[in-house]
Amino acid sequence: MLCAMRSIAWLHISISSIAAKKMTIEVVETEEGFEISWDPEDPIERAFNDWTEEDFRTVIVKAAEKVIAEHEIAQNGSGDNTFEQEFLAK
Repeated sequence: MLCAMRSIAWLHISISSIAAKKMTIEVVETEEGFEISWDPEDPIERAFNDWTEEDFRTVIVKAAEKVIAEHEIAQNGSGDNTFEQEFLAK
Protein backbone atom coordinates (compact mmCIF):
# COMPACT_ATOMS: atom_id res chain seq x y z
CA MET A 1 0.00 0.00 0.00
CA LEU A 2 2.86 2.38 0.80
CA CYS A 3 4.26 1.76 -2.67
CA ALA A 4 0.90 2.62 -4.19
CA MET A 5 0.61 5.81 -2.15
CA ARG A 6 4.10 6.93 -3.21
CA SER A 7 3.23 6.14 -6.82
CA ILE A 8 -0.06 8.00 -6.51
CA ALA A 9 1.70 11.05 -5.06
CA TRP A 10 4.34 10.95 -7.81
CA LEU A 11 1.68 10.52 -10.47
CA HIS A 12 -0.34 13.44 -9.10
CA ILE A 13 2.72 15.71 -9.17
CA SER A 14 3.68 14.55 -12.65
CA ILE A 15 0.21 15.00 -14.07
CA SER A 16 -0.08 18.42 -12.46
CA SER A 17 3.26 19.40 -13.98
CA ILE A 18 2.38 18.14 -17.45
CA ALA A 19 -1.33 18.87 -17.61
CA ALA A 20 -1.36 19.28 -21.39
CA LYS A 21 -0.12 15.74 -22.11
CA LYS A 22 -2.83 13.38 -23.26
CA MET A 23 -2.62 10.04 -21.49
CA THR A 24 -3.26 6.82 -23.38
CA ILE A 25 -4.71 4.75 -20.54
CA GLU A 26 -7.46 2.44 -21.74
CA VAL A 27 -10.00 0.46 -19.74
CA VAL A 28 -11.80 -2.38 -21.50
CA GLU A 29 -14.48 -4.62 -20.00
CA THR A 30 -13.81 -8.31 -20.60
CA GLU A 31 -15.65 -11.47 -19.57
CA GLU A 32 -13.29 -11.77 -16.60
CA GLY A 33 -13.66 -8.13 -15.46
CA PHE A 34 -11.77 -5.06 -16.61
CA GLU A 35 -8.43 -4.77 -18.33
CA ILE A 36 -6.38 -1.59 -17.88
CA SER A 37 -3.59 -0.83 -20.33
CA TRP A 38 -1.13 2.04 -20.80
CA ASP A 39 2.12 2.83 -22.54
CA PRO A 40 4.81 1.23 -20.34
CA GLU A 41 7.52 3.33 -22.03
CA ASP A 42 5.76 6.69 -21.58
CA PRO A 43 7.56 8.93 -19.06
CA ILE A 44 4.32 9.56 -17.12
CA GLU A 45 2.40 6.32 -17.61
CA ARG A 46 5.35 4.08 -16.74
CA ALA A 47 4.50 4.90 -13.11
CA PHE A 48 1.79 2.24 -13.49
CA ASN A 49 4.29 -0.49 -14.43
CA ASP A 50 4.75 -1.52 -10.78
CA TRP A 51 1.12 -1.11 -9.69
CA THR A 52 -0.85 -4.11 -8.50
CA GLU A 53 -4.51 -4.82 -9.07
CA GLU A 54 -5.13 -3.55 -5.53
CA ASP A 55 -3.32 -0.28 -6.29
CA PHE A 56 -5.69 0.38 -9.19
CA ARG A 57 -8.72 -0.50 -7.06
CA THR A 58 -7.57 1.91 -4.35
CA VAL A 59 -7.18 4.78 -6.80
CA ILE A 60 -10.55 4.12 -8.42
CA VAL A 61 -12.35 3.92 -5.06
CA LYS A 62 -10.67 7.12 -3.80
CA ALA A 63 -11.60 8.97 -7.01
CA ALA A 64 -15.20 7.71 -6.78
CA GLU A 65 -15.42 8.82 -3.15
CA LYS A 66 -14.17 12.28 -4.15
CA VAL A 67 -16.75 12.59 -6.94
CA ILE A 68 -19.54 11.50 -4.60
CA ALA A 69 -18.41 13.93 -1.89
CA GLU A 70 -18.24 16.81 -4.39
CA HIS A 71 -21.68 15.87 -5.69
CA GLU A 72 -23.11 15.85 -2.17
CA ILE A 73 -21.56 19.25 -1.42
CA ALA A 74 -23.03 20.66 -4.63
CA GLN A 75 -26.44 19.19 -3.86
CA ASN A 76 -26.48 20.33 -0.23
CA GLY A 77 -24.76 23.66 -0.78
CA SER A 78 -26.23 25.27 -3.85
CA GLY A 79 -28.96 22.93 -5.02
CA ASP A 80 -27.45 22.50 -8.48
CA ASN A 81 -26.84 19.07 -9.88
CA THR A 82 -23.14 19.12 -10.76
CA PHE A 83 -22.81 15.32 -10.93
CA GLU A 84 -25.41 14.86 -13.64
CA GLN A 85 -24.18 17.91 -15.56
CA GLU A 86 -20.57 16.75 -15.59
CA PHE A 87 -20.82 12.98 -15.93
CA LEU A 88 -24.19 11.89 -17.23
CA ALA A 89 -24.28 14.45 -20.03
CA LYS A 90 -21.14 13.02 -21.66
